[in-house]
Amino acid sequence: MRICEQPGLFLDELANEMKVDRTTNFRAVNNLIKRGYVEKRADSSNRKVRRLFPTDLGIKVYPELHECESNIAERAMSDLSDGERLVLQELLVKITKKIELK
Repeated sequence: MRICEQPGLFLDELANEMKVDRTTNFRAVNNLIKRGYVEKRADSSNRKVRRLFPTDLGIKVYPELHECESNIAERAMSDLSDGERLVLQELLVKITKKIELK
């Protein structure tokens, strides 16, 4: 989904944003490429570097994936009060910052 939201990401940028190691990211992206959802294109300023772009198929399925993600998140938090949701959000921000420090 991130590649649809930010077309032209570098592989390393995607790994950093997703908080996964480079090997895991590489495998996941290659799987998406094999399935026809993503393609690599040469960077306009440096032909050795590749950027990631969604294919037409990737763009087509993006709304479905986004809706699915939203539904899962809403279902997971459906029993939480507004206060509990706020606490959860604050804790997740704190955890994310800790991960980013490494």
